[in-house]
Amino acid sequence: MYTYRAKLDRVVDGDTVDLFVDLGFNICIKDRFRLLGIDTPELRGG
Repeated sequence: MYTYRAKLDRVVDGDTVDLFVDLGFNICIKDRFRLLGIDTPELRGG
């Protein structure tokens, strides 16, 4: 298992966030992540 540094870009809803993830070697990605073990209602009726 690996550990990466991440910076919060935006909170999408109660269990989803957009993060900038530093993969090392000057490689950074932005992606959407759902938080494990947290279940909240969707904002848009999903």
